[in-house]
Amino acid sequence: MKVTFILHSCYHIELESCCLLFDYYQGEVPESDKPLYVFASHSHGDHFSPAVFSLAKEGRQVHYLLSDDIFPHRVPEGQRDRVTFVSPRGFYELEGLRIATLRSTDMGVAFLVECEGKLLYHAGD
Repeated sequence: MKVTFILHSCYHIELESCCLLFDYYQGEVPESDKPLYVFASHSHGDHFSPAVFSLAKEGRQVHYLLSDDIFPHRVPEGQRDRVTFVSPRGFYELEGLRIATLRSTDMGVAFLVECEGKLLYHAGD
């Protein structure tokens, strides 16, 4: 596992089979051809930017897990099938990932992600 701090609350985690990107709003995202899962804990501008949708380059598998306080109209029409809106106290399974969401201390959610036998926690704010 390779963990890269990007900026503020943003981390990129590269695992054997995929990459996870948490709370991206600006900065350099490491290059990879692996499937990418983009998490946004809430709608504040320092935790979510529509710029994340540009990461879905031709042929790359990208899925977005966005807190349900992020308005659906912020998702480009061509990307809507790649988005799962999540709410606190939820459980989601997605292509080898098991995701539990918890209440955040601010807005939105915190993420508990199980993948490849590893358990990762991202608190958002």
